[in-house]
Amino acid sequence: MGLLLTGLLIGGGQLLAPDATTPATAVVAHAATKAATVASGTVGTSDWNVTDDGVLHVGAGDLPEAVKTVYSPLYDPVQEAAAQGVTVTKVVFEGTVRTAEQGSYTFGHLNTVEAYENLENLDTSRSTSLAGLFAANESLQKIDISSLDVSQVTSLEMMFGTNYKLASLKVGNLATAKVTSLLATFSNLYQLRELDLSGLDVSGLETTYMMLTNDYRLQKLNLGNWQLPASSKISSVFALSKQYDLRELTLSADSQVAAGTFPDIAGGGYPSYDQTIYTGKWENQEDQYLPVGTAGKRVYTSAELNSLYDGTHQDELSGNATYIWEPLETPEAPVVAPVTVHYVDQAGKSIHPDDELTGELGADFTAKPIAIAGYTFEKADGATSGTFTTSAQSVTFVYRANESGNSSGGNAGGATDSSDASNSSSTGPTTDSSANGSSDTQASDAGDTVTNMSVSSVKKIGFYRSATFTAKNRVRWFAKQPQQKRPQFVVLKTAESKQGRLRYYVKDVTRGSKTYGQKGYITTKSAYVRPTYAQSRPKAITVINDKGLNSYKTASLKGKVRHYRKGQRLTVKKLVRHNLTTRYQLTNGQYVSANLNFSQAVK
Repeated sequence: MGLLLTGLLIGGGQLLAPDATTPATAVVAHAATKAATVASGTVGTSDWNVTDDGVLHVGAGDLPEAVKTVYSPLYDPVQEAAAQGVTVTKVVFEGTVRTAEQGSYTFGHLNTVEAYENLENLDTSRSTSLAGLFAANESLQKIDISSLDVSQVTSLEMMFGTNYKLASLKVGNLATAKVTSLLATFSNLYQLRELDLSGLDVSGLETTYMMLTNDYRLQKLNLGNWQLPASSKISSVFALSKQYDLRELTLSADSQVAAGTFPDIAGGGYPSYDQTIYTGKWENQEDQYLPVGTAGKRVYTSAELNSLYDGTHQDELSGNATYIWEPLETPEAPVVAPVTVHYVDQAGKSIHPDDELTGELGADFTAKPIAIAGYTFEKADGATSGTFTTSAQSVTFVYRANESGNSSGGNAGGATDSSDASNSSSTGPTTDSSANGSSDTQASDAGDTVTNMSVSSVKKIGFYRSATFTAKNRVRWFAKQPQQKRPQFVVLKTAESKQGRLRYYVKDVTRGSKTYGQKGYITTKSAYVRPTYAQSRPKAITVINDKGLNSYKTASLKGKVRHYRKGQRLTVKKLVRHNLTTRYQLTNGQYVSANLNFSQAVK
């Protein structure tokens, strides 16, 4: 497997070389004044010193490769401090510290270290292997490695193996396109309860064997956005484990999962499973408020869930989906209160009909002033951004009447040109599950976006690494597709090329796309890209989606009412905005998605 995993004992043994000894436990010396240096020296080209408060300070320079294969080059300094009666509990990078090209186990076996500080100063950009980087850090409790440059790394095997006390691990969006192995990367993390790996680029990944072995307290696992090579599958992640507690799992529609990867809930390996509370099945989180046995509810045994993601059912899936244990007693759905937006003059008199922002519980909202003829925006009373809750919220935009003869449309003071205040954005994806149970997922990185919308390409377009389009920085072409299969993107913000041409900076959310989840630049020309969702109300629509279209009780597309077949004509009452999407409210009061890939306007 390309890595020496000396002494890996499944079930809790230490990772030790045959002649190794563990550091002696020592008492930390507490100084009453400024911390004094108890040991110092040079390792590689980095100067180091240990102070009597238990801190190992590492200066700028290059660290050498690990010693004895799996021991950190800083192991001897830690031992030297221990001989002086000081236990090293923290490592601080005081300047830019570079790991070696073979950076495996650079911090391996620093088993008294509880924390690393200034990790942004750790330069791993030249390393091709970071296997075992923090392995056997048995006292480490929390770490954030999102700042590491792993763009040249091919192996992260055993990176955090046997970190028994690690309870918080933030991975972020690491550039892992060259990584082929996650063998035992997060194994034996006894205290870890949540792990989000959705930001990893797994396009070159070959093995996930033992990736989570013996993580018996892990409850939440996010593998969203994962797109493995066609020849690879998510497989044997819990190999050799005897106990599990996984109860929330997020998978991408493009994931391929091997049979048996996720163990049977009722099969005996889940000590926390109680058959008087749970059914022993996984339910799609979107269906959690539907009673057990409801027709159409998406519930699966572990075997069925593994099968659903075996790579042969991608037409039934879209975007990311989260699965949780199905309880016997269905929880009551929370009633999410809208945010009401008022528009008044300086005397408090209404000058425009109120708007309502709606969204999912906990999703972010942003209210923006609109342009009102004859008025100029002055100020906002109340929070213009926040999250949707079960309590009603409101914000009031106050305007000043323009002087006679001043025909300004009120675009001053940050007011938008739109007549719609529903420029809300959600930190979680907005899922439009109206097309016969499939979901049309939108991204959440609205950031400083001035557009807050989803767009689709109507002609062949390029997808680029920068706003200045050249053949060199073009990632790929998106071919022209029929209306119901058009490539879809979420606009994160706008940018300009060196020539001053406007571009969209987007995230690709096209189901089945080889660049799914990746970010890049596309044209803003309306001849090539158009809003994915309708921006105006047609009199009627015809369903064009091959799988038809579902209607719902609410604009959040909850509470399915009926299914409409391809070709059916529906009369539209009004257009309703919901987060980054729009909905059609039909004349019967029901709501359907206004995604233009699902229907087309007719007279």
